[in-house]
Amino acid sequence: MRYYDTDQRKSDCSVFRTILWVLIAATAILGFTTFKLLFKSNRENGNKEAQIEYLKHKNEDSEHRIRQAEMQIQILRQRLIDLETSKNQETANKKAKITQLYFEGLKNFNRQNYAGAKDYWLQVQQLDPEHADAKLGLKRVNDILNSQKQ
Repeated sequence: MRYYDTDQRKSDCSVFRTILWVLIAATAILGFTTFKLLFKSNRENGNKEAQIEYLKHKNEDSEHRIRQAEMQIQILRQRLIDLETSKNQETANKKAKITQLYFEGLKNFNRQNYAGAKDYWLQVQQLDPEHADAKLGLKRVNDILNSQKQ
């Protein structure tokens, strides 16, 4: 069949496209309706396979959530370890600072720089009020300074 009129050809193509879209839509509707009827039939008849598939999917979802929770727990454990390490590091740094200040005070005391020793040991007491050696050193320094004033 030969077309001599381009407008007629365009019109025929348009009709063909419309028919094709109607057929596609009808197939889709028929397929969806068939699927819906099968699903309803399976549900009503208590199809064990469909129930098993549903339970498998539900189980996989639960396992996925459990894995996610386990990963979150692992992350929280690591954060706790990091915090404890940080806290231990701070404590170690504080103890090192106290020891350094105490020995600086002891050096000054041995050089008979009692005012300098007193300053260092007061700093030690600020960081650790229960530091026995600093308390003893301060008592000795105060006794010496008081005896020098008299």
